Amino acid sequence: MPPLLAIEWDRFEARVAVARRQGSDVMIEQAFCVSLLPREPGKTFADTNIGQRLAAALAARRVGRGDALVAVGRASIELRMLSLPPAPEEELPEMVRFLAQKEFTSLGEDWPIDFVPVDQTVEGGTRVLAAALSPEIVNQIRETCSEGELKVRRLVMRPFAAASLLKRHGPAGGGQIQLMVDLLSEEADLTILQNRAVVLMRTVRLPGEPNSLEQADALLGEIRRTMAAAQNQTGGQRVQTVVLCGSGDEHKSLIEKIESVLSLKVEHFDPFSKLSLDRELRSNPPDAPGRFAPLLGMLLDEATNSPHAIDFLKPRKREEDSGQRKSILRGAIAAAALLIAFIGYIVWSYLSLGWEAQRLASTSRSLDTQIKAAARQMKETEEVAKWARADVTWLDEIYRLSELMPPADEAIVTEFTGIVEKDGGSVVLKGNTLDSDVVDRMQAKLRDEQHSAHPESSQQDDNRKDYPWKFRERLTTPSSTPIPDFKPPPLPRANRGGGRPS
Repeated sequence: MPPLLAIEWDRFEARVAVARRQGSDVMIEQAFCVSLLPREPGKTFADTNIGQRLAAALAARRVGRGDALVAVGRASIELRMLSLPPAPEEELPEMVRFLAQKEFTSLGEDWPIDFVPVDQTVEGGTRVLAAALSPEIVNQIRETCSEGELKVRRLVMRPFAAASLLKRHGPAGGGQIQLMVDLLSEEADLTILQNRAVVLMRTVRLPGEPNSLEQADALLGEIRRTMAAAQNQTGGQRVQTVVLCGSGDEHKSLIEKIESVLSLKVEHFDPFSKLSLDRELRSNPPDAPGRFAPLLGMLLDEATNSPHAIDFLKPRKREEDSGQRKSILRGAIAAAALLIAFIGYIVWSYLSLGWEAQRLASTSRSLDTQIKAAARQMKETEEVAKWARADVTWLDEIYRLSELMPPADEAIVTEFTGIVEKDGGSVVLKGNTLDSDVVDRMQAKLRDEQHSAHPESSQQDDNRKDYPWKFRERLTTPSSTPIPDFKPPPLPRANRGGGRPS
C-alpha cells in the first residue's frame, strides 16, 4: 500500500510528514524539514525551485512519489463568517456561493469555495465559516508539486487540520474556549476553538528569531488582539486556556511568560504524542515538533476516511438527487417515444394523435412537481436577497478598528457592541487608556468621510492602575452596498387537466 504524504512550505523551509496505514492503525514513518536556504546572491524566495528540493529530499529518504496532501495557510485565503436563513442542508452550498459574491472582496466565478457550519442562529438559520482560494494560488501549488513528481490530492486549510489533531487527543469540557497557538518558522497560527470547533483564526508574521524575546513580546500582543476579536464569535465569552503546539521544553520560557503576563492557563500540545511512530522517528523526532500539527492532522483524517473541514479541491456541493436522474431518464425515453409517434402519424393519424395527447398530459402533470420545487427555490433565493440587502460587513469594520486603535500598551477595549440600524450600524466601544490624550487621538483616527466618532463618556477610573482612564465611544458605520431587488422570472402555470381531446 503506497504511503500517505503531507507537505507545506513557507519562505524558509518545507515540512514533510509520511504515514502508512497498518490495519486499523496509522503509522507515522517520517517527519522532516527541507531547508529552502541558502539562496544565490540576488535571488529571492520566488526564484527558489521548491519542487526540485522536495524531490531531492524525498529521494534521499527513499519516499515514493504519488499523491500529496497540501496544507494552505490562512494568509492566502479569503475568509468570511456568513449567516444564512433557514434552509435544507442540501441547499447550503448554493446559498453560500450566492452570498459570497456580495461579501467577498475579490471573488471570481472560478474560485473554489468551501465552508464549515459553525452554529445555529436564533432565527433558526445557520452560521458558516466560508473560505475561498484564488485559482492562481491553486495552480502555483499544483506546479510546485508537479516539479517534485507529486500530484495534489487534497488542498486543506492549515488551522483546521491542526484543530482536527487536537480534537483527537481528547474532547474539551462543555463550552470551553481555547486559543491554539502554532509557531512556525516565521509565522504563528492563532486559532480560537469553542468545544474544539474552530470559530476564528488568524495568521500573523512575527519579528525576530524563533524563541527570542522580541518574538515572544510580539506574540503576546497578537494573542491579546485575537482574544478581543474572538468575543464577538463566542457570545462574549473569554478565552480560558492557551494551547501551545510543541513540547513543554521547546517553549518553556514562552509558557511562563504567557501565564504571568496574561494570567491564562497554558497547556503544551505535542502533536506526536499518542500516535504510532516509526522506531527511527521516535528516537530522532523533529527539532520543532509543534510545526507538524497540521500535517499530522491531515494524515490521520485521510487515513481514517474522516472528511476534511475545508478542502479546496473537493468543496461541498449540492448532491444530485436520484429523483432528478430518473426524471432525465424519463425525458430521454419520452423523446424516443415521440420520434416513434411521429413516424406512426403517417399511418395511424387519429390513434397516434390521441395517444400523443395522453402522453403530453402525463408529462405535464409530472412537471408540476418540478414547477413547485422551482417556485420554492426562487422564494428561498428572494429571502436570501432581502436578508443580504444593505447589510453591514462587520468583519471589515472590526478589521478597520483593529488597524486604527492605539497599541495595546496604550489602550484596551473591554466591551464591543455592534448595533444594526436603519441606515447602517453603530459600534459602542468601552475600554481604558493611559490618559485622556490617548482618547482624543483615538477619536481623531477613527473619524473619516464615512465614519463618525461620538464620545459618550471619558473619565478617570480609580479601579485600574495600569489603564487609569476609561472611555465610552459610539461610532457610526455605513451599510454595505445594497444588492438589487430580486425579481424572479414568471413560472409556467401547472397543468390542471390533461384528458383525451374530443
